[in-house]
Amino acid sequence: MAEVTERAKRFINVDDPIIRTTLSTLDLAPTACIILTAAKHETVWYNKAFADTYLFRLPNPDGDTLPQMLGCLNSIISDSFVYSEYCEDCPLHLAIASTDEGISVPKRGVLTVPAPWGKTDIHAEAYAKYISLDNKDYLLLFIKDIENEATRYQLNRTFFHDLLNIAQQLRSSISLSRMILEDAKRDGYRVPTQINKELDLISSSVAVITDKVNKERQLNNAQNDTLIPHIAECEPQELIRELLSNVSLHDEKGGRLLALVPCPSGIAFTTDRLLALQVCYALLHTLIYSSRAEQIIEIGYRPDAEAHSLTFWFRNRELTLSANKIAQFRTEYSLKRLRNLSSYTIGILAEKYLKGTVNIQSDEETGTVLELTLPLQYSEADTLEEN
Repeated sequence: MAEVTERAKRFINVDDPIIRTTLSTLDLAPTACIILTAAKHETVWYNKAFADTYLFRLPNPDGDTLPQMLGCLNSIISDSFVYSEYCEDCPLHLAIASTDEGISVPKRGVLTVPAPWGKTDIHAEAYAKYISLDNKDYLLLFIKDIENEATRYQLNRTFFHDLLNIAQQLRSSISLSRMILEDAKRDGYRVPTQINKELDLISSSVAVITDKVNKERQLNNAQNDTLIPHIAECEPQELIRELLSNVSLHDEKGGRLLALVPCPSGIAFTTDRLLALQVCYALLHTLIYSSRAEQIIEIGYRPDAEAHSLTFWFRNRELTLSANKIAQFRTEYSLKRLRNLSSYTIGILAEKYLKGTVNIQSDEETGTVLELTLPLQYSEADTLEEN
């Protein structure tokens, strides 16, 4: 177990069997954690992972408070806790503040600490929770190093930006080529029709690539908490109509039929229309590629006044999935795993950003149904508590 310092002994009874077991358990955690006093956030104890990951990087490991240990460059000393306006972007302060508000959620950000060359940034994710030791309240703070994730995110952003710039250059070249061809026709030159066909093919390919890059960029932002939902009022029948405009009535992969079931009208709800449309599109295609040729896939929605929710559903009455297939689907769209990119996108967009839920049902009586349930009124207060 990490060494119990004389400082820790001043705050907690390290001879108590329960406290000693608690510290031994925390010391086994692979994530760095530190215990602070609840009132003044003074440093009490930290585990081996904290010592191995951060202690050698800290300018003042014996500091009374955590920011003093960090040697935070953006803070000023106060009577109890080190704080300044810059703390609004600090993951440690944000995690503690969210716990004080009664909602413990992971917070990401950048710690700015001194370095031999001036200063350095530590990208971290923090999670705080109040605990009781020997009938006293303490703050348990977990700190995860996300330097590699932050670097990968920035590289992805640059990569996607470059790809979109190339796509825009191709679109401009195609437009210029069409203008040149039109001028040639007006001047009496014979222009082979194959040229226009090839330009149409290139234009279509550029559009597909652009769409895929935008979706990957959206997922990259979602994974790094930088995706901002654009909430507005919309009608479910309009969303379904837009969904069907993107999918042919006879899909190209085997003749499965899509049937819109009559649903109640005059319903409005607030959400991010494009994100909801993307999740519905992914659910529909998941069902399409699980169905056989000539099978009918029904599409509809139903409001629930008591639950204040709206459910979009997609059903194939002739398809029954095995328990293993159902479990596989639920595992793949889980926010905790990244196995199938399409299914994972369904989960992270629906649950984290639309504040909804995704469900699958399958039995011989009703067939297979995929559902997306969204709140009728989107609210920031519905943010999921991720543990």
